[in-house]
Amino acid sequence: MSVMTVFSLFSGADVVGEFDTREEAERALDQAVAADPSAADELAVIEFDENGERVGEPITRAAA
Repeated sequence: MSVMTVFSLFSGADVVGEFDTREEAERALDQAVAADPSAADELAVIEFDENGERVGEPITRAAA
């Protein structure tokens, strides 16, 4: 049985992108915050398991 995990980058309630690895998702989050630090409070990466259930806490970044 293979386990499929998806990492989604959200801006508020809107999906900005989906990634296969946490590293890819965090890199996209870092780039988005670097491009617009004021948006940091609106951005989060959320991990979902193969059933579409959220795993763990959202990954966020503080504004610089």
